[in-house]
Amino acid sequence: MEMSDIINKSEMVAGVDYNVVSISMDELETPKDAMERKQTFFKTLDKNIPPESWKFLTGDSATIKKVADAAGFYFKRNGKDFLHAGAFIFVDNNGKICRYLFPSYSEKRGFGILPFDFKMSVIETSEGKISPTMAKVLQFCFSYDPEGQTYVLNFTRIFGAGILIIIGIFAIVYLRVKPKKDFIKAR
Repeated sequence: MEMSDIINKSEMVAGVDYNVVSISMDELETPKDAMERKQTFFKTLDKNIPPESWKFLTGDSATIKKVADAAGFYFKRNGKDFLHAGAFIFVDNNGKICRYLFPSYSEKRGFGILPFDFKMSVIETSEGKISPTMAKVLQFCFSYDPEGQTYVLNFTRIFGAGILIIIGIFAIVYLRVKPKKDFIKAR
């Protein structure tokens, strides 16, 4: 349900800015089960997204394990349930994993991903495309903290750029203003 929640909250558009692939861990699930799950998720969406922008996949245990291992996603069956960490894995068009986001928990909101973290992950994953100017500014001002698993404001980068701009303006003004020779002679 976290994915439905982030689709609802994000200004990014499924099918335009990104696509979603959900892979079942249960080798007993069939394509019919996946279709029913997809319909359940689509009922929780406040936005109208193209059905082809969110795929629900099933497979045999060997294929599921191979994909999960390649992604660094581990799970274990415990009766009918599965033990696993929740994760959003961002993969670019070439199949390269670019980012992992793990839902955080708060008493107020439960589990979830911040819309800003989601947006930045989508932007970074799609870097093969030309980013809008605002996205470039956001990428400059924020950096990913793998330990905290979120994006943080990069004060050093911002202040460094500000100092360079001030020095540049000072240098331009200093070099353009010529000393007044008449003032010097009059004294």
